[in-house]
Amino acid sequence: MEARQVGTLSGGERRRLALATLLVQDPPLMLLDEPANHLDLRHQHDMLGLLQEQARAGHAILMVLHDINHALRYCDHVVLLFADGSPRQGPSGELLEPALLSELYQYPVRRVKDGQGDLLVAG
Repeated sequence: MEARQVGTLSGGERRRLALATLLVQDPPLMLLDEPANHLDLRHQHDMLGLLQEQARAGHAILMVLHDINHALRYCDHVVLLFADGSPRQGPSGELLEPALLSELYQYPVRRVKDGQGDLLVAG
């Protein structure tokens, strides 16, 4: 892949290149907008797991995620922005609850348990 021109990369490959470029710079704060966007399932979880490791190693990471299950699995804290502009922030385990998420999205959200973890689903 190192011989390829950036313009020939897919969206997911470009996303992974952008993260590699960021990690090489070793910034104390990483600002990310939908870092798993354009990635297949394996690469989504590889990337978010890597970012989680970076956070545990002391890097500050602030990212926008629209997938609440990614936030539930990989984030320690969340900020929820409601339609009226009001925010709620706190530990993800406390805020990523069906009742509050149903209010946030103005659509029913329920928790599904499968023995290995929880999932938040519409409906």
